[in-house]
Amino acid sequence: MEEEISYQIPAFKIGKKFLIYYAGFAKHITVSNPWSEVFLTAFAKELKGLKVSKSVIQFPLDKPLPVAFIEGLLQFRKEETEAIK
Repeated sequence: MEEEISYQIPAFKIGKKFLIYYAGFAKHITVSNPWSEVFLTAFAKELKGLKVSKSVIQFPLDKPLPVAFIEGLLQFRKEETEAIK
């Protein structure tokens, strides 16, 4: 996994495939990528209470950042991305 700037946004990628993009804003941190229905279903519990769309998850700055969830998200995206060859 490596970091790269794409579309002027920091991102993690493997090879030529992007896992997630991330950015900080005044009131939240955003993690984005087109989320699959499988992902949204698998992480429904963790996503509850967060602002979520098909491509963006917002983590409010007034709450602790859920590091374990983000690590799981990255692992899931890595496996999902590697499965699409």
